[in-house]
Amino acid sequence: MKKAMQTITAKTLITALALAAVLVLAGALPALAGYAFVGDFCDGNPFSDSSSTYRYEGTGTDKGLYVNAVKIPEFEKFEQDPASSPLEGSSAWHDNWYDTEGTGSTFITDATTSGTWVAAGYAVDYFIVKSGSCGAGCGGYTALYAWDGAGVQDSATFSIPSTAGSCAISHVSLYGTPVPVPGAGLLLGTGLFGLVGVVRRRAARS
Repeated sequence: MKKAMQTITAKTLITALALAAVLVLAGALPALAGYAFVGDFCDGNPFSDSSSTYRYEGTGTDKGLYVNAVKIPEFEKFEQDPASSPLEGSSAWHDNWYDTEGTGSTFITDATTSGTWVAAGYAVDYFIVKSGSCGAGCGGYTALYAWDGAGVQDSATFSIPSTAGSCAISHVSLYGTPVPVPGAGLLLGTGLFGLVGVVRRRAARS
């Protein structure tokens, strides 16, 4: 009886692990928050000076995000479709954003200072949400978010803090690198097979 129960438990565990693997690879598991607001580059020094951990150059040949003096690659940027240019707050506001680099990533917003982006197949370490010019009447901002090391790295939902400003979003930039999904799947599969072997050996010794 005891051995039969152990066999059932082992089969149940294997089935649960296999189902979890399928859900993970299919992206069906819910995404965690994963990102924290670091600050607004429009606040000025020392947050964005050359000695700061984070630095952002909005123009010129050095344009980009720097972390500890190392330039972080920008792989995607979302902008509004200039062909439609809907009015802010209109019913079409959330439908007219496109990925300028053509990675297949998506961005959606139904408010002027919040939204959600999804970049399947990429590990996004940082993202910047920009609106207007620093010092603009409505409160322009260049808001930086960083992965907190706990959640997923391929999607995020954000809302610009009211202290940063209230101008409507003009674009969102993602910084990171591609994730080798097939390799990750192979690693997960290898781990599952190893766990199955351990469970079977323990059941056989009982």
